[in-house]
Amino acid sequence: MTASIFDPAAFPAPMPAARARMPQRRGHEGFNLEHDGIAYHLGVGRYPDGTVGELFLSTVKASSALNALARDVAITLSVGLQSGVPLAHYRKAVQRQPDGSSASLLGTVLDCIVEAFP
Repeated sequence: MTASIFDPAAFPAPMPAARARMPQRRGHEGFNLEHDGIAYHLGVGRYPDGTVGELFLSTVKASSALNALARDVAITLSVGLQSGVPLAHYRKAVQRQPDGSSASLLGTVLDCIVEAFP
């Protein structure tokens, strides 16, 4: 008997990548950026070797849906970076405008990081 495609046992979960957590004491730099007419503050935490490992992103409206989305973008990127996904992979995957500029908040954040830490 073959397994159904709806049977979770038919698709074993892949092993998660080991997550390299940030040290308690680490370098952190802040940046102000703007996307689509909205101001954001970006915080970038780095490992001792200088590699970017965590991001904090917020808007001036602390309890807004946009601020929640910005924070979630930063958390998602941070987990990926700590799991070994290079910034270049994210940057290549995001949508761009015809002139090459970022089409989304995520693209703007990635561009800011790459410009600050080449």
